[in-house]
Amino acid sequence: EIELGEKFGCLATIHLDPLNLNCEVTNELKAILKQVLADIDPALSFHDFRTVTGPTHTNLIFDVVVPHKYKTNNETLIHQIKTKVKEQNENYFCVITVEKSFV
Repeated sequence: EIELGEKFGCLATIHLDPLNLNCEVTNELKAILKQVLADIDPALSFHDFRTVTGPTHTNLIFDVVVPHKYKTNNETLIHQIKTKVKEQNENYFCVITVEKSFV
């Protein structure tokens, strides 16, 4: 997706379905992220949430969607999200793609 975007100046979405929507741990982590984003700014949303759990940490991988004219820059927003998620558990690591909404 990133390579296509850089090479052709387009938005591409490539992912595998289905995700396990009934995983209790994933759903709990999704709820944590939903609250973190609401605390930062209720206008934020996310999608394509998935987790990868390893022996030392868990990656929370997702796209965060920001309003079209959002004032906070991406780096600051990513730092805010990562900090608030780490407050929940120091072994949670976020892998975040920031997307601007189209409207």
